[in-house]
Amino acid sequence: MKSAAVIALNAKSYEVLLQLAPKNGVAGARTYDVVIGTCAEQGKASTVLTFNAGDFTALGQDFAVVTPGSV
Repeated sequence: MKSAAVIALNAKSYEVLLQLAPKNGVAGARTYDVVIGTCAEQGKASTVLTFNAGDFTALGQDFAVVTPGSV
């Protein structure tokens, strides 16, 4: 890993995400996955490191999803 930065959504981004969630079939805990994916996109992350790879690969985002120990 070259570097890392903390990325947080602003209030407007959360509002838009929460308004679009039901329209995109997102509900419950899945909302957190979308928040993390959106932060990764906004931060131009090349990789998301997670123990729940399936939660992120289904998002169709433009970043690699890696499970610890798989590389």
